[in-house]
Amino acid sequence: MKRSVQSTGLAWLILLAAAVFAATESARAEEKATEKAEKQNDAVPADLFAVPEGSPEELLEYIQKLEETRPPDLAREEVREFQQKQHEAIVRAAEKIIAAKPDDEKLEQAAISKAVALNHLSRYGEQYVKRLEKFPQDLKKAGHAKLARDMTAFLLERELMQSGRANQEDLQQLLKRVEAFLAEGTLGEEDARLAITTARAMQGGGDQLAAKAYGGLGKLLAKSDDESIAGLGGKMLGVARRMDLVGNKMELEGTTVDGDPLEWSKYRGKVTLVMFWATWCGPCRREIVHVLDVYDEYHERGFEVVGISVDESRDDLDEFLKENKIPWTIVFDQARADGEKGEPMGERYGVMGIPETVLVDRQGKAVATGVRGPELDERLETMIGPKKEESEKKSEKRDG
Repeated sequence: MKRSVQSTGLAWLILLAAAVFAATESARAEEKATEKAEKQNDAVPADLFAVPEGSPEELLEYIQKLEETRPPDLAREEVREFQQKQHEAIVRAAEKIIAAKPDDEKLEQAAISKAVALNHLSRYGEQYVKRLEKFPQDLKKAGHAKLARDMTAFLLERELMQSGRANQEDLQQLLKRVEAFLAEGTLGEEDARLAITTARAMQGGGDQLAAKAYGGLGKLLAKSDDESIAGLGGKMLGVARRMDLVGNKMELEGTTVDGDPLEWSKYRGKVTLVMFWATWCGPCRREIVHVLDVYDEYHERGFEVVGISVDESRDDLDEFLKENKIPWTIVFDQARADGEKGEPMGERYGVMGIPETVLVDRQGKAVATGVRGPELDERLETMIGPKKEESEKKSEKRDG
């Protein structure tokens, strides 16, 4: 069966998927080596790892055959040796194809195969890591600038995936390299994905570093001529804004479902939960049930809720509100995206997942973000006081 790759963006995705699953696949192979290995329909040929002569198309078929071959019934160390030889042969075959200067499609397939094989081989020694890191330079020297850029993105993605235990200084250096990489070329969808992956990885270095990553990378994407990429950049800037909210005043604007402007100033003097949600979101519905209980408990003592619906359909929202009596103010955020003056709050605060919440104190300053479930109860007990039941029990104990 012949493979085809239709774009460098798809090539990048294949490389990324291979990087994600490489370690898992290797671990699985070694674990199964202690059991009876899967039998092959035919015995493994003795010359399987001898790379043949042939056209790029024939060599790609050979690579595919290698990739589909599983080791026979061998001991653990023999399986490792088999896999090492297997991937070394793939690298050699891929290099033959690249040297033959094939068409773009076959060149991509060969480059993907080589990068994935070297990624597998990286656990066998530092020499393979160095060859993988040098691969983009080799492609660039050979005149394949776009493919070289894709490979560089793959290597950065690989580092990000392995950065779980990196210290803050190393994460900062990795962030600088990603920013420099994205700043030097025309941004595509794969670059946008790299930016998101990077920002999320920086959360391992704390909120301050993550906010810096979302802000810096968001600015780069926001400059793109591509509307979807620029829009993502705007959202990332919003995430940075939201991550910097705690300790600062939160500003809200919008139109309520009753058609009135939201009067945010009226919430001063109240502890307010701002909740971004949608009718189609299961976790949002479950959280609303909890917030209703909290609202009943604390509303008379100065607790308010403002719901920011990020539904695209006003009809869906209206139907939900007919069936579910919600006692707090609901803002339909999509109204601004549909032409009403002003920026949707979901974009201003970079809401990429829901439910998203911000708890605001009586002075209008954000106290915490992502407050849900029991954490909301704990926060309100600190800010307003214990629940009535608990308060009555304490009173009875004092009186008794």
